[in-house]
Amino acid sequence: MNKAILVIDMPETCKECPICISYEIMSSIEEYLCRIKNINVDLYNKPDWCPLKPLPERMEGYDSIKWQWGEYEDGWNHCINMLIDE
Repeated sequence: MNKAILVIDMPETCKECPICISYEIMSSIEEYLCRIKNINVDLYNKPDWCPLKPLPERMEGYDSIKWQWGEYEDGWNHCINMLIDE
């Protein structure tokens, strides 16, 4: 199956995640549901099973071995720039 990437700001908690939805069980109790896993989630912690993966960091600081890493570093950084549309 083909893969796709959706780039969003990485939430620190499920409550901040745009993929989670909130709903009320009773008039004063609110819960959140992860729409990817279809599971109730904790509002203030990010679970280990969270499907969101952080974007890799750009490579920088390989000047001392530029002759070895130059093209790889440029390609790596270009790929990340393409993902975040810079």
